Amino acid sequence: MDNPYIALGSLLAISALVLLNWLLGGWSRAKITTKDQAVARYGQDFWEQTPNEAVLDQEGRAALLTLSGTSALGLVVAQGGHFITRHLDIHSLRAVQKDGDSGLVIQLQDFALPRIRIILETPKQQDLWHDRLIMLVHQKHPMPTPRTKGAA
Repeated sequence: MDNPYIALGSLLAISALVLLNWLLGGWSRAKITTKDQAVARYGQDFWEQTPNEAVLDQEGRAALLTLSGTSALGLVVAQGGHFITRHLDIHSLRAVQKDGDSGLVIQLQDFALPRIRIILETPKQQDLWHDRLIMLVHQKHPMPTPRTKGAA
């Protein structure tokens, strides 16, 4: 781009539109306030699964859910003005670690949502959900073996 003023003008115009939208009340931050809300939101995207137990992030940013009949877990995340849901299984989790007294950092195999930080109420909840997540991360599943040259 030969003229940096065009880029600067575009950046200022977009920033002004975002600010105007915020001032006029056209945007509100999504928040998970109850376990029932988290279960209902997860059910909109994964209607064939039945959540059992749910735990909420202390700031209303996320919720983790157990699912009937599977070791997989459900995840609901408030992102901007919307909610994102994910089905967490052995293929979608990269790592999980404890963060402080009651936090968890979950790393996903997901380009759009690579890392989630959740602050739980108690260290006991942290231990319980860490164990559930770590079980999925380390769960053994059959790996395909490479074919040998000339094998049928």
